[in-house]
Amino acid sequence: MKLLSLIATVFTFSGVALAFDPNTLLALVNQQRALVGAPALTIDPRLTLAAERHTLYQATVHEMTHDEPNTTLGQRISATGYPWSNIGENVAAGYGDAVSVMNAWMNSPEHRRNILDPIFTQTGIAYDPQGSYWTQDFGRPMMMRKRAPKFVGRKQ
Repeated sequence: MKLLSLIATVFTFSGVALAFDPNTLLALVNQQRALVGAPALTIDPRLTLAAERHTLYQATVHEMTHDEPNTTLGQRISATGYPWSNIGENVAAGYGDAVSVMNAWMNSPEHRRNILDPIFTQTGIAYDPQGSYWTQDFGRPMMMRKRAPKFVGRKQ
């Protein structure tokens, strides 16, 4: 959780304070989803943790990537305890604000598809201003089946 508070606080980069608020990007995403009738996404802390970890990885290797050694997106999401049935991910580098990265993603068919996909219900967003790395993870949690009630009564 230390990383969560670190990313959500104010950073200093080249002497300029940069604040990151995931709700800014979330509002832009939900605005686009509303235009196509897709339900609004909500932020999930486990997806946020996965996005933060992947953003940190990208910043460490100085490369925009969906890949990490010996792990998949599904494994990264599962490692946070998120019980997913559907997941997706958008990454970017070089954009200094939410509007710029959102415009780039909306102009990319694959990224746009993730943003507008009505199957997704939750998201996690992270940004590293040092290298302008972004990760937005999307998810739909697996629905836990309720057990059928036991039959209480007489058998015939």
